[in-house]
Parts: sequence; structure tokens; C-alpha cells
Amino acid sequence: MRPFRVTIQLAGPMIIPKHPIHFDGLLAALHVQALEEAGHPSPWDEQHNLPLERYVTQSGEWVFKASMLLGALIIEPHLYTITSRTDAAKVMGDIESGLLKCRQARINTASGHFKSGLLNLHTTWVRELRAEGIGEIPAIEMLLQRLEFVGPRRGLCMGRVASVAIEETSEAQWMNRHLPLDAEVDRSESHIHQIGALRPPYWDKGKMTTIVAPVI
Repeated sequence: MRPFRVTIQLAGPMIIPKHPIHFDGLLAALHVQALEEAGHPSPWDEQHNLPLERYVTQSGEWVFKASMLLGALIIEPHLYTITSRTDAAKVMGDIESGLLKCRQARINTASGHFKSGLLNLHTTWVRELRAEGIGEIPAIEMLLQRLEFVGPRRGLCMGRVASVAIEETSEAQWMNRHLPLDAEVDRSESHIHQIGALRPPYWDKGKMTTIVAPVI
């Protein structure tokens, strides 16, 4: 296990995530995806089997030694508007063919599943994203070869990756992440208590608890 730094160059804007993107969460998603494609019977059971070193506190809680992804903004965050519109003729054809079931006599595009409307997405431009950690660099590099997007809305090409580089460093600032309450960190104004997850998947509300997080 060696300290490293990962640099991700983006080819366009990305969606501002609801939760901070941790590098171990990104790596876990790539690992599960690889196992799914290989036909693994239970890929989600392996999401914590990552080539990263672990930090264990006295209480037994643990996190991966991998920081959040952070980047410098090129421009201020802004709104990206998309439209959602239902093709009524196509939907009726799918209903007649038996592909869809609909109890209504007419399709309602004002509400429900077929509702049309506008959606404003909060986006930002960053020059690059960086993360630091401690782990098996060759194995991490192999997983990163699968990385195509960072963040949600990849169908809109948000967060499209231009290049990824990983390099060994003399040390790694991996504690810039969610940490257990009894983690050995500087209890200054740079860290606060908040609700969050300690391990992937970070979006799972059932995994959230009180944690220590750096002020970003």
C-alpha cells in the first residue's frame, strides 16, 4: 500500500452532487460494474473489497484511506435547463401492442408518469478533480481505466472524463473526507459534526449517521 494522488480531467460541466463524491465511492462503483459484467452472482457484496488501506478507530468504526474529490471552479455554478416531453403517439402505440398498460382512457401529460415539463439542473465547470489516498496503485489504476463519467446525469454527458492520471506521492492527505466521531483529527473549526455515510454507497440513507466532516 502506497500513498497516491489521482487527477481527473473533465471534458465538460458536471452536476453538483447532493453528497460529496468520495474517491472510494467512485472506486466501489467501478469495481461493482466490473464484477457485474464478469457475471459475478453478488457484485454488491464485494463493494468494500477495494485496493485501499483502511483506517480503524478505537470504537471499531472504519473508513477507507481515500479523500473526497475536490476541484477548482472555472466559472460559478449555474443552471442547466432540460425539457421532458411525452410522445403521445408512441405511448399509445406501446399500449396497443401490449408493451405498456394504462387504465386511463386518455394520456395525461399534465401530471403523472407522462407529465411534460422543465427541469433545472445545478451544474458547474471544474478544471480538474483531485483525490488522495493510500492503496495498491496498479489495481486502482486498472479500475480507473473504466471511468467515463463523474457524478449523475451521464445520459446528458455531464461529468464526462477526458483523462485520468494516478501518481505515487510521499504522503497523502486522505483525511479530507467523512470520518467517525472518534477519529483522531484536529477538533477545530475546520471540522464539523453532520449527518453522512462513512462508506459506500454514500447515497444510502440507511447507512447515514453522525460523522465528522471537513468544512469545504
